[in-house]
Amino acid sequence: MKKFLSFFIEPFKVISNRNISEKIASVFTKYKVLYVIASFIITAIIIFFIYAKPHFGW
Repeated sequence: MKKFLSFFIEPFKVISNRNISEKIASVFTKYKVLYVIASFIITAIIIFFIYAKPHFGW
């Protein structure tokens, strides 16, 4: 069970240890347009999984 949980937690440790999240946040604060692009992509993915996936029967 410990190995199973560490498998899912380990990627978050790598991201937090290398200050990647701070770099990503600084890029988003520099370029405000990236907020719009990222939110559009996330919304499109959510809409796809809600509507298109049941329609195609995957």
